[in-house]
Amino acid sequence: MQLDLLDNAPSDDPLRAPSPCGLLPPTAHPPGAWIGTCAWQHADWDGHFYPPGLPKARQLAYYARFHNAVEVDSSFYRVPSPASVDRWRDETPDAFRFCLKAPRTLTHDAALSLDDETARRDWNAFLDVVARLGPKLGVVLVQLGPRVTDYAFDRLQRLGDTVPPAMHVAVEFRHRSWNAPAVNAWLVERGFARAWVDHYLDPTRKARPDDPLANAATGPFLFLRLLGDTSTKYDNATGARVHRYGELLFDRADDLAQWIPRVRPRGPLGLSYILANNHYEGFSPLTCDTIRNALAQQQSEPRA
Repeated sequence: MQLDLLDNAPSDDPLRAPSPCGLLPPTAHPPGAWIGTCAWQHADWDGHFYPPGLPKARQLAYYARFHNAVEVDSSFYRVPSPASVDRWRDETPDAFRFCLKAPRTLTHDAALSLDDETARRDWNAFLDVVARLGPKLGVVLVQLGPRVTDYAFDRLQRLGDTVPPAMHVAVEFRHRSWNAPAVNAWLVERGFARAWVDHYLDPTRKARPDDPLANAATGPFLFLRLLGDTSTKYDNATGARVHRYGELLFDRADDLAQWIPRVRPRGPLGLSYILANNHYEGFSPLTCDTIRNALAQQQSEPRA
């Protein structure tokens, strides 16, 4: 169901229901800013972000009332079916973007090697199916495994040659060996963005916005992932549940104040993608709302 048809929907349509958390659909999104959460289906959101009883099949359409982008994490584990991708495309408005993770068989299991038959098969199938999104395909995220070092640089370059020219790609490096001028120079030449990541669990991955290599603006667009600390959900020692993510739990105001000026849309395309995880503040729909309001305020202010 296209959300621009909501005006003709019955007043008791559950898609019209207010969010239990009090979040209101924005009247407009900041120009050039695509802001959303990491996935849209979380059991903790039922009755908090989603109205009680809203069918899971309608959650994406409801989500798109509030946010104009989303990260699809499930594509990391398996290539989505054409039917699923078509349904995502048809249930969201024109001004909506999907950011999908590349298959783990390529980025982790095969360490980017296209000589691996499974990795090559899944990557080709992935490229074919995401093309069905058309203009709603925002960014393909190539998230490298944490043990994939720059020994795989030639593999990354080979992979880059297989990417269609118009496709936006962000690469997330999870080993410090990639923080090198030669890597950034290639990203600039290829038009790929270096993904910026704010991560609390591993201090070596806790991004500093002023890091000249790890947070270089290499592409014609910006791509930021606010991941936070996964141990806020489960105790790493016991596996016991620590928090449920249905409200703001952690104060990240100081960190967001550093990131917001950096992700203000600029550059050749004037585009920024900002994806927030529940682990970051405890409830990513409200984190996205904070970012959206801050960017809107900054864009209304003249540059110094």
